[in-house]
Amino acid sequence: MVAKVRKFVAVSAGAVVKPVARKRVAKADVAREATRLFAEKGYDGLTMEELATRVGLRKASLFHHFPTKDALYQHVLESLIETVAAAVLGGLAGQGPHLERLDSLSDALTVALGAHPHAARLLVVESVHGGPMMRRSVSIFAPGGGA
Repeated sequence: MVAKVRKFVAVSAGAVVKPVARKRVAKADVAREATRLFAEKGYDGLTMEELATRVGLRKASLFHHFPTKDALYQHVLESLIETVAAAVLGGLAGQGPHLERLDSLSDALTVALGAHPHAARLLVVESVHGGPMMRRSVSIFAPGGGA
């Protein structure tokens, strides 16, 4: 995270106001902390206010990065799925006998998920326990569902 300081001096009735330090938090920092908290608490257990506090922002500032909690959650899941997909494709791209390629795939997944320790838990919770994105996806195929 990069700290940004707004520099200004205001004079009011002879008083000098000191510069106010404002914290600049990158979107990636918000997403990283959200991934951890979604994995720990689940979608319903995490509030945007709590996330904002954890990353050092006001709640309103958090919405500058992600307009809704759903948008944030979708971003987190899509990032994790892209990471896992890249690992799978990389593992499958190898040459050699089936068992060697399977070992490569396993190694690639281990490295990818090891680099994102909360990813595996969040992806499993989402897919096995029917997290919000999974519920929406499944509801599309239900009788009377969308599309």
